[in-house]
Amino acid sequence: MKYLDKMPDWLRWILFLPSSFLALLIIYPTVTIINDFTISMVIGESFFYKIWILIVANFASAIGFIYVGSIMVPKNNFTVSIFLSILYSFLMGASFILRLMFGVGASISWLEMVIIIATGILAAVIMIRYFHDTYINIEEM
Repeated sequence: MKYLDKMPDWLRWILFLPSSFLALLIIYPTVTIINDFTISMVIGESFFYKIWILIVANFASAIGFIYVGSIMVPKNNFTVSIFLSILYSFLMGASFILRLMFGVGASISWLEMVIIIATGILAAVIMIRYFHDTYINIEEM
């Protein structure tokens, strides 16, 4: 992260949220494309393959969203990871409410919605724990 240390602190604070969303927009399609070229050739298109893609892509994009934004800030990484986890949870909750409101014409099933929310929560907990351990290690030094 030497290149981040060269950036001014004010710029890092301004860019942490856009970089989080950029990571989200890059990681999800990348994971999906990689799985399409690797796993789908082995097991073919099936219900389990679609569930696998959904789990892996959502988990990776949630981790990327929280991790990239948290390392972008110059300090308070743990607090920012909590903020980004809450923001990600809010986004997932908003998508769930939209699913309830417009459920008839929605192109996403209830199972997919539950998987998206569950993987997002799991990724958020893992990232908060990671930055908490990092914060504790820094405090002990």
